[in-house]
Amino acid sequence: TLKFAKCGDELVNFLDLMTEDEQFTRKIDLGIVYVNQKSIDQYTIVDGLNRIISLSLLLHAVCECYKKTTKQNESAIKTIRSKYLLHKSKMKLRLYGKDAEIYAKIINGERLNGHEKETPMFKLLHNFWVQIKEEKLQAASIFKMLQKICITVVETEDVSKRI
Repeated sequence: TLKFAKCGDELVNFLDLMTEDEQFTRKIDLGIVYVNQKSIDQYTIVDGLNRIISLSLLLHAVCECYKKTTKQNESAIKTIRSKYLLHKSKMKLRLYGKDAEIYAKIINGERLNGHEKETPMFKLLHNFWVQIKEEKLQAASIFKMLQKICITVVETEDVSKRI
């Protein structure tokens, strides 16, 4: 197992962790994400949101870097976007406030203004793009690395139900 992807209040560059294992043999443990179930298909992330945002941005960066390259990559991109990022035209990860606006713009491929490009969210996405290009990471290698990611999801009791 590669070192645990800790982030505290910061977003994490998972590519740094992934590329440490050049043969892609070890799993990448993103730790525990705590959730409360709100409905049959909706959860609130209690702890681990930054890791989920970071992973979503990595998935988006991979999709953007390899779009229109091969039919196989297009198929993988379509799967990633529909399985992890979007349900029809809605974000699967719903954030609030300014983060929601910036995340939606990023995932939908909309132009960000100068202030939005200074946010940690965009900076991490940009770092993913640069790293994929500079290290000349092949799509197949990244897809193989992505398969090594594991997250433990623990459902917690909604505090409001205990009162």
